[in-house]
Amino acid sequence: MYNNEKQKSKSFSFVTFGVLLLINVIVFLVVLVFKGKISMLYIIDALTISTAINFAVGWFMYIYNKNLFSSVTYGFKTFFNSLRGNKNSEDYFEYTRNKKYISRQAIETTFLYVVVQVALLILMYILYKNV
Repeated sequence: MYNNEKQKSKSFSFVTFGVLLLINVIVFLVVLVFKGKISMLYIIDALTISTAINFAVGWFMYIYNKNLFSSVTYGFKTFFNSLRGNKNSEDYFEYTRNKKYISRQAIETTFLYVVVQVALLILMYILYKNV
């Protein structure tokens, strides 16, 4: 069972990488379309924006695991359930205890991806300034 859990965690890491790559490609293309033309500086700008978005995604995953937004999400859930006339089936303690967490490997994959992107951006910027 341990090997199966470890294998599942590794495959989730690849899923995380694939999702990040897809986000990067979409943001990169959208930024280049809005810039109107393709030059090295615009490519660096597009990669910078996608790197910032990936960092924000990783940061939100990390914050989610530390239960920073748990009280806020539980409060919204309770409020909207009360508007509909429903009562929550669990209190806040049970809500945080039963919460599904994002795997540590997925968060590490996200931040490793961002570090590689930042290194690539620095290299591209140095090459752009020296040409």
